[in-house]
Amino acid sequence: MSNIGATFSHHQITNLGLSVEESLTKVLALELAYLRLACHWSEVESSVGEYDFTQIERLLSMCDERGQAVVLTLGVKAPRWPEFYWPEWLSSREASAPDVQSAIGSFVSACVTSLRQHACIKYWQVENEPLDPSGPDHTVLPMKLLSMEVDLVRSLDPRPIILTAWGNELVRRKTLPQLAPLADVIGIDLYDRQYSTTILGKHIYRGPEDSPQDLRRALEATGKKYWIMELQAEPWEKDEASYLSDEPASMSPQRLHDHLTRARLLGAECVMLWGIEYALFRAHKEDQRYMAIIERLHDDA
Repeated sequence: MSNIGATFSHHQITNLGLSVEESLTKVLALELAYLRLACHWSEVESSVGEYDFTQIERLLSMCDERGQAVVLTLGVKAPRWPEFYWPEWLSSREASAPDVQSAIGSFVSACVTSLRQHACIKYWQVENEPLDPSGPDHTVLPMKLLSMEVDLVRSLDPRPIILTAWGNELVRRKTLPQLAPLADVIGIDLYDRQYSTTILGKHIYRGPEDSPQDLRRALEATGKKYWIMELQAEPWEKDEASYLSDEPASMSPQRLHDHLTRARLLGAECVMLWGIEYALFRAHKEDQRYMAIIERLHDDA
């Protein structure tokens, strides 16, 4: 199996009623290949020009102590809803506006210069799915902004850069040829069972449009190393009640096993689980099945 990692969202851990530090301690004990954390703009710069890295510094310091390799996400877009983490003081949220791009650049610069002393950081991820429409307004970031951010990070630190794309419509969206020239590593996000709509009372789910073979060809054509940056390991449901139910339709231990089996066909250098917070939540509810699968993955990696 490829190297196994996971995204760890302290926001999601809090939403699920779990302790951030206790949860991270449990994840660090898994000794995953990589852990992805995020530097959220709205959290770090709640007042213009005043940066508070307390939360992310605490998480990075715990990773430093355990020798846990980290991918750190920077920019206005970060993993999990609402996707865009705009600070409230920013009057405009038009990413093509020069003053907005300048503000984003200042934030990214502050993140790199303030956090680069953490040896655990092995990769910078600049934005999250920058060329894919997402968030409340289905917004796409301009290539000019993304290029500026990548150049800025490279000017401040030599560590490699990961850029990511939504993988469920990968070939049709044609984002990889745009991202590849800027990236050292390409990451794609794959969800095999994503809630789509409800018809006549029946919930409809969908997965990737492209076959594993077509996905692999598209990734190999970039000439870059590639990861599965998000592999679905939690439910994607219509509402929170369905997500929190004991047997959600979009996720089960068997489905997680099947997702991982299909992921092997892509030949990715690293597979990053999306939803380790859910596994921790289920374990808190005395359902150890998801954590048991993740623990076995580490043993087999």
